[in-house]
Amino acid sequence: MSSPDPQSTLRQSYVDWDELSGLDRIAAIRQAGPNVLLVETRDSREIKITAWFDRSAASYIAEFERLMKITIGDQHVRVWALDHELGLRKERPTPRRLSDDELGRFAGRYERPEGPIILTISDGGLTRAMTLTDPLEGKTEHFPEDRLEAVGEREFIVVSEGETKDERVDFILGDDGAPRFVRMGGRLADYKDQS
Repeated sequence: MSSPDPQSTLRQSYVDWDELSGLDRIAAIRQAGPNVLLVETRDSREIKITAWFDRSAASYIAEFERLMKITIGDQHVRVWALDHELGLRKERPTPRRLSDDELGRFAGRYERPEGPIILTISDGGLTRAMTLTDPLEGKTEHFPEDRLEAVGEREFIVVSEGETKDERVDFILGDDGAPRFVRMGGRLADYKDQS
């Protein structure tokens, strides 16, 4: 195992082979949303990993959840439970509603190689509709619409229930102040037009 030189001004990365030794226990990985992965292990555990870039801290934040069974009387319920004890969850920012004029500059069609992302104004927030095509298999998937609400000047979170809840979405503006890109899960999509 190697570690970065603390004197270096360049960013370095290293591989901790002890940490990677558990990769043989992974049975399947699938994408559940733009920055959400579901990992199934060979011992039938399921783990949901959500990640986003925190610009204020210049670092990636990840949340790990485990699918657990809870029994209430005779009823068995499967729920996602956050691993609070790992200290990986940051406080959820408080979403706020914006006027249609404030939201207007973010609404429109965004494109990336996997497919379009359409953002429309809806009741003080944005509605996101996505259709993504797997470039290897050619399979097209239509994701359920999500509601986004502002948590900053150009930053939003998904507030609708589902696998992408609390996902961070932010906009990168051009020199003219108009959106150039939308970023979801560290991936950029080009702004195309006001659809």
